[in-house]
Amino acid sequence: MRKIFTIILSVIAYTPIYGGEVIWEFDQLTETGITDTTQNYSAKLNDVATNEQTLVAGLYNHAFVFEGNKHKFQVENSATISLTNNFTISCVFKPSRINTYRTLLWKGNRAVSPQQINYWLSLNDGKPEFKFKDQMGKWFIATSPKPLSLADQWCYLVVTMDNKGEIIGYLNGQVCFREVYEPAELTTNNYPAYIGSGALNLDNTSGHSFAGLIDRLSISSGVNPPTLEEITEFKRLVKLDTATLNAQKLQQRQLYLKSIKKSSLSPDKSAELPLGELKRLADMVKYHEFYKRNVNGKKMIITTLPTTSRVLQVDDYTSGKFSLTHQASISSARNEYEGFQIILLGNPDQKLEKISITIPDLISTTGDIILAKHVEWGVIRSIKSDKPKYDVKYVGDYPDAIMEGQQSMVSIPKNGFTPVYVRVKIAADVVAGYYRGEIKVGEQVIDLKLQVYDFTLPVTSSCKVAFTFTEEIYRKWYNMPKLTDKDKLYIYDFLLKYRITPNNIYSREIYPELKFLPELKKKGANFFTLGYLRYKHPVDDKTLQQIIAKYRTRFDLLKKSGFGEDSYLYAFDEITSQTASEQAAAKQIMTALNQALPELKTLQTSSPHTKSINQFNTWAPLFSYFANHTDEIKSFKNTGNKFWWYCADDPVSPFPNFFLDYPVFNNRIIFTLSYLYNIDGVLYWSINREWTTNLDIQNEWPDKPWKPYITNPYSNKRVYKNGMGNYVYPGKNGRILPSLRLENLRDGIEDYEYLVMLKKLALASNNEQAQNLTHVPANVALKVNQYSSNPANLANYRNKVALMIEKLKSTSKF
Repeated sequence: MRKIFTIILSVIAYTPIYGGEVIWEFDQLTETGITDTTQNYSAKLNDVATNEQTLVAGLYNHAFVFEGNKHKFQVENSATISLTNNFTISCVFKPSRINTYRTLLWKGNRAVSPQQINYWLSLNDGKPEFKFKDQMGKWFIATSPKPLSLADQWCYLVVTMDNKGEIIGYLNGQVCFREVYEPAELTTNNYPAYIGSGALNLDNTSGHSFAGLIDRLSISSGVNPPTLEEITEFKRLVKLDTATLNAQKLQQRQLYLKSIKKSSLSPDKSAELPLGELKRLADMVKYHEFYKRNVNGKKMIITTLPTTSRVLQVDDYTSGKFSLTHQASISSARNEYEGFQIILLGNPDQKLEKISITIPDLISTTGDIILAKHVEWGVIRSIKSDKPKYDVKYVGDYPDAIMEGQQSMVSIPKNGFTPVYVRVKIAADVVAGYYRGEIKVGEQVIDLKLQVYDFTLPVTSSCKVAFTFTEEIYRKWYNMPKLTDKDKLYIYDFLLKYRITPNNIYSREIYPELKFLPELKKKGANFFTLGYLRYKHPVDDKTLQQIIAKYRTRFDLLKKSGFGEDSYLYAFDEITSQTASEQAAAKQIMTALNQALPELKTLQTSSPHTKSINQFNTWAPLFSYFANHTDEIKSFKNTGNKFWWYCADDPVSPFPNFFLDYPVFNNRIIFTLSYLYNIDGVLYWSINREWTTNLDIQNEWPDKPWKPYITNPYSNKRVYKNGMGNYVYPGKNGRILPSLRLENLRDGIEDYEYLVMLKKLALASNNEQAQNLTHVPANVALKVNQYSSNPANLANYRNKVALMIEKLKSTSKF
């Protein structure tokens, strides 16, 4: 039986600032969430956290800590919370972030057509906002005319609507918006209400989530503007809270000053410096002390780190986030790549240059050798992120671009660090066993241990990976008049090295060209497209027959050449978000194509619906769709549909994504999640889109900083998603450079292959222990939005899977 988590409250006298039919005070968690003061309108927490960090001191008593998409409360529909007019909504909150939309309260469903939104109370880039949709699906928005400085400030927001349709918003007692809505009545619905989270995606998964504290929230009948008594009490408590915070800041300032007082880093007027600058100096002092303790007479400190982690600041070491070691232990099957990082921590007083790295042969305990030429390395260059429109804990430098083949010596900045990526190729003919080698870094040594498992991964992956690389962008970067066959084959070989089939889902022709396919298929390619199809309007019968004839000819050609099984038609990109006219065209054309060519795989990046199920047979919804549609997916699969999945600018955390400033482990775990959901393929719209944004520095990169964003091709506006649509970087003389994210992606694809191999062997051997091991353990992943962020859990599971594969292969004829 689960324990009920409660916080014992001290007796505090206060005057309630408002009443209401429903009041949530966030002072106590039950085993399901919270109840309101009447005990009639419980709010179910999606993930009840049994630690005191979710409830903290608030303005009146306690407040709940919302951390972006991590938490949300659901309140089942009732007449009391289904609002029409003549009501008041009040909320006391303290936002930690006000970028993008930050939802306080919303009620509705965006997965239906037309969307039904009874009301939505939120901040929009710092502007208090109340909005809803009418019966025709049209938005009505009452909002503050300009952003307000609300971050880290206590706010008392009251919104009233009378029976004449006048909507008034009061922020801390002052009117912040006033609008009149006719016909003066909101459109109700039967869907739940959500506290701290809205619904961003068409599949109704959460988004636009609140970040910060909510102290209390109420819904009441009648128009009840804030009274003078309520505002006076609110301001009194804010003043007390501010005094407490100032005292805490003063204490922190004194601690920083004490830590730097005896240091040579202490400036003459350090006591007058801002708190942030004092912290930077205190951290520098900590690093000086850390360096002196650990350098042991050497020029620098070196250590190792797995591929699945990333050092962002030297504080990661002084804070104890990472430990120091001169050993690296990795494991791999044959026909696999495996890598790790060497971190060089620099001298606090001077820049270090011309540090050599020497790679040895790796020799096994039985004398077998992996030659040094199969060990590659490169400095990992940092890409500076900009503040995005999603929640991240750090904005700054993210090590990502692996500058391999461009440096023979390494330098380390003063007070900084340099990460180096080392990658070992374990070919198909390598003898299984334990290998060892000493990598020299300057005058120091890293002891590399490699275990090669006694099985070989297939050249062709079981999971199709369609990550588009645009040749035209590559051509423009290098100012090539055209790409030769040699140029194209270099691109294709680079992608296949990372188990990505060369593809461009937006190409109008068969891609890659037919002449390349025999060689590419030998090297593992398993996804070919017939040419992108899209029409804005339904077509006449003659045009329809021409379309069918064109794709029949292409498909027959690919089948005749032996590539039919791997051939797909990608059409009508994200059709459910397009116009009604284009949706009608998709229904007409794709229904006819599927009837004429029933063997052809037709791929669509939208969530399937019953009304569109005959239009496509291979569905690739967003990752977020899979969190809430298990029965629907099963039903569609029973009718012969296949499922891929994808992400782009959505979804955001707690779902994985490939953003630069998300944990680099996200890029790997998605393939274990793909196995968990029995996904056939993973799609991503672009891996070199950022090159276009950086054409202005093509002759100065990598000396000039890389811009980690794209611009909308239609509006030319910047998209605030760091690293979206980019996995690789340009090098010298046409070379493509990988990223640390890309290394994790390939490791994830190979994890998927381990699990597929184990599943086949377990079924063939009827081994119960092995069959149990085919189920992804809970400490690795439960759902696409519920997985462990600790890479060690996946590493331990992978090792168990590998050892079981070895065991079964030694006793099976499979």
